[in-house]
Amino acid sequence: VLLYFSRQNCEHCKAFTPVLQAAAAAAQKAADAAVTAVGMPPSTVLEVVVVSVDSEQEGYSATMASCEPTWLTIPFNKGKERQEAAQRYGITGVPAVIILKSDTGTILNIDAREQILADPEGAKFPWLAPPKKLHPTESEVLTLACETLGLAAVKESHSGRMPAQSLVGA
Repeated sequence: VLLYFSRQNCEHCKAFTPVLQAAAAAAQKAADAAVTAVGMPPSTVLEVVVVSVDSEQEGYSATMASCEPTWLTIPFNKGKERQEAAQRYGITGVPAVIILKSDTGTILNIDAREQILADPEGAKFPWLAPPKKLHPTESEVLTLACETLGLAAVKESHSGRMPAQSLVGA
């Protein structure tokens, strides 16, 4: 599920919406081709939900008119729910794109806009968040912690309090 936060009077949103439309269509087309090639019927792989942050009906309607008609939305009269969605995901500016795992709601990417801009052909769908790079100090602490735990486990094994098999996950 892709949540697209947008507003009618936002120039960046006006420029981003067609890019998102093209990328979403390309991702769907590639997914359809992949499943058809193995004899499965096509299905929707990306559900886009537009969360308009417009406060006026006219702006909301203009935002929705610029989007794909198949995209879902939170209705204008559900202003509280639209506001809560923006707050829940920490939206401070638009356009913003959040990608969620459809079955659990787990956030896969809290800021997918840049990946989509860099991939308008949808080749890198589902635009997962890049791996977090650790600060060198964090890396050193994790290494030390792993070494310490490993040594403790070996000592426990040698003392007979921990079977050797548990050290290798058997």
